[in-house]
Amino acid sequence: MEDSANGQANFRTLSVLGELQIANGMVAEGKKTMDRALASPTGTPIDIHQAARFQQIQGNNELAREVFLANAKKHPATRRTSRI
Repeated sequence: MEDSANGQANFRTLSVLGELQIANGMVAEGKKTMDRALASPTGTPIDIHQAARFQQIQGNNELAREVFLANAKKHPATRRTSRI
């Protein structure tokens, strides 16, 4: 998706915008933007995982969990199980 005024709307640009909105207190808008990012077909399993980890590091565990679960649902074949 291209927007001549705002550049490309892909997973990375939308997720960064969502992270910035959340960091600036615009939590509802940030979550909506993150939902748009997750709906984008351009997000790889690693991209989505990194976005979830960033939220986890920021202390936003609820959103991190939502993003981790969305990643598992969107990319079920890439899930790994560990046997220790």
